[in-house]
Amino acid sequence: MDDRYSIKNDTNLQTYIYFKPESSLFDPIKGNRNKYWLKFEDDTNYKVYPDGNDVDRDDDTTLQTLYENSYKHIADYIYRLTTNSKTLCKNLPDYVGLKTFYYADAIVIVGSSNGILPNGNIFGFALININDPDYTPNSIHIDVICSHTGIQGAGHILINAIEYIGRKLLMSQIYLTSVPEAYGFYKKYGFVNTSKDVNCNLVCTMRKYLNTSGGRNTKTRNTKTRKTKTRKTKTRKRKQACRKR
Repeated sequence: MDDRYSIKNDTNLQTYIYFKPESSLFDPIKGNRNKYWLKFEDDTNYKVYPDGNDVDRDDDTTLQTLYENSYKHIADYIYRLTTNSKTLCKNLPDYVGLKTFYYADAIVIVGSSNGILPNGNIFGFALININDPDYTPNSIHIDVICSHTGIQGAGHILINAIEYIGRKLLMSQIYLTSVPEAYGFYKKYGFVNTSKDVNCNLVCTMRKYLNTSGGRNTKTRNTKTRKTKTRKTKTRKRKQACRKR
């Protein structure tokens, strides 16, 4: 029996999406194309930064600095927590440093509804890259995803949020690299192992299409099949009727 506290139905939670500012100080080449937050201007499902309502203000330079600092502060805060905490991302790989946070296109966070900074609770987070030329086109790559060891349900909320982001941005697939311990979890959410390590004994690449057909329209294909079967049935019945005459 899992004795961890489940947060799936906790009404005091909030999911946050911090998109890296479009003129990012951290990676100017990527920053110039990072305008994904525009798709979420009127979104009520998640708390999204930057906030499109504020971007219309006149003091663009000050505002840009504000957003860059906001992203930097949240990245620094989470990284500091993962470094010092024994419960948040306990098994975070050594290669995940602060630069990993700065390189991500967005940070997705499950935390307390009264805010994250300066010292709010974080139950889980994910670092994602969106349509990155270093990865598969038209996809989201989950670079890091982890949660509080004493909490159950943060991974569920994060996966659903990332799928929501993918559909909102018209991405076709999500993929990640899984360790053996997490393989069953991702499989439960529809991710398929695409690596040569079929049993994921070491690490394996997993992918999930953002529709049930792996990029093809199953519904249309099934409809066409039904129509074909119907025509064949009618033709057969007409032939049988002609023989009886």
